[in-house]
Amino acid sequence: MNAKRFFYGFVFLIMVMLTSCAQQPITIGFSAGLTGNASEMGVNGRNGLMIAVAEINAAGGVNGRPVELMIKDDQNNPEIALAVDQELYQDGVSFIIGHMTSNMARLTLPFVNQNNLLMLSPTMSSYELVDQDDHFISMVSSNDAD
Repeated sequence: MNAKRFFYGFVFLIMVMLTSCAQQPITIGFSAGLTGNASEMGVNGRNGLMIAVAEINAAGGVNGRPVELMIKDDQNNPEIALAVDQELYQDGVSFIIGHMTSNMARLTLPFVNQNNLLMLSPTMSSYELVDQDDHFISMVSSNDAD
């Protein structure tokens, strides 16, 4: 085989391999009431997250990995919230940001904990959710904090 032809074929193969090994995106799930009761919090949370993700991606992502969002409407209904979290888990999200109201925790947090799925909430503040050994992190103080 011609050495020049082998070299070009080898370079082409490496280029194909490198482009197919592009950084996989970090997929974040967002679950909140986007319709119905308390939807204002969910819509505002979604919009803020979309702005943050756009800024992160414009700056090159996280360690070169782009961030993608999977947005779901829990309709501020615990049964729907659980179904939505199950969908996000099945879709392979890295973690979930949500829910916006504490009444969503009754069904969703046991599922989150059973599946070692991290959940971050910007607004859930029930005193029953703090000081637990679980996979839930609240970004606000509990309702009974001094």
